[in-house]
Amino acid sequence: MEDSPVAPTSIVLISIFWILVGALILSIASRSLSYTHNNTLFGTFFLLLDIFFIVIGWGLLTSKTWAFYIVLIISILGLLPTILSLSSMMFSLFFGGWNVFDYRTLLWSATPLLFFFVFALMVGYLIKNKTYFEKKQ
Repeated sequence: MEDSPVAPTSIVLISIFWILVGALILSIASRSLSYTHNNTLFGTFFLLLDIFFIVIGWGLLTSKTWAFYIVLIISILGLLPTILSLSSMMFSLFFGGWNVFDYRTLLWSATPLLFFFVFALMVGYLIKNKTYFEKKQ
């Protein structure tokens, strides 16, 4: 038996993130599925979505190439809305001035910035550790 390579810490953290996202969606889906039959389609969609996120998180842990590319695409797509919200925040800051920002606005403005950094770090660490997912022949 050959030893499997040890996963880098960043890959383990990224896979745990996606597994936790799947678990969060599972909690939402289970609540929706427990209601009346009107929400069954809605709950089923989220149930399939959380299974997808858990599977790609597990695929990263087991160094599957397909999971690497799926998570890379999802992370890049996750950057797009945060870039748009950050640009609108900067637009309102430059044209509205600092007087339109109070502490609540700054806290809400920090949320897209936090998501931007999370997805940017994910993309960076995935690209940095691409060799971990290459097939050893």
